[in-house]
Amino acid sequence: MKRLLSLFTLLACFMAKAQSDSIKQYIVDYKLEYDAIYPEDSTKNHKAIYYINRKVNNFYATVRPDENGKLKIHFTDFNGKNFSGNITPDEIKAIENTGIAQKTFFELENPYKYQINNYEYYQQRDSIINGYNCAAYLLKSTKPKREKRKKLIHEKYNLDTSKSMLPMLIEVTAYEIWKARKTIASGLLVQKDAFNTDGKLFYTEKLTAVTPVNFTISLIGDVTTAYRIDVN
Repeated sequence: MKRLLSLFTLLACFMAKAQSDSIKQYIVDYKLEYDAIYPEDSTKNHKAIYYINRKVNNFYATVRPDENGKLKIHFTDFNGKNFSGNITPDEIKAIENTGIAQKTFFELENPYKYQINNYEYYQQRDSIINGYNCAAYLLKSTKPKREKRKKLIHEKYNLDTSKSMLPMLIEVTAYEIWKARKTIASGLLVQKDAFNTDGKLFYTEKLTAVTPVNFTISLIGDVTTAYRIDVN
């Protein structure tokens, strides 16, 4: 009987450790709000919310409307996890205040790491945007012929480098290039602009609010399972 109890205790400890090892936690300390603007089609304009950690930029969560006007939440950990799904204003409030939420998450494939040799950040002239002194960086292809043939876009990041914050990079390629070369400064993303191959602006995000928050996103289990959001 004692041997059986010992075996049961060992199994319980093993299961508890396995569950603990399968939990991935992300501390969120800032909420950033932006006006997302389409210069050629104002009907697509919307509000975009990002939840980030100012000292760790390998993950983010964003809330924005889909094409039907319903709010969607999307979470990405560039190291291998993501989830997305519908969310209501009440659930957003719960995330920020009481931490009650249930979704599914999936393993994230990252097929874009090889692209880091095809793109680079190029420093641009500094500018002042809505009172923020910004360093500017243009992310574009290093291969002009390929860029023109494939009609690749350019992205411009305007960062207030006086703020102690790693740059928020939500595209995988942009993050992987920063991670590999650290060729852009740290700072608060004040504005991001996207241009087509001809240099015409077709999308921009402008910062409207910066709010400190304090909660933890916990991903639990393997591949397809649930996540919970806990408030510290």
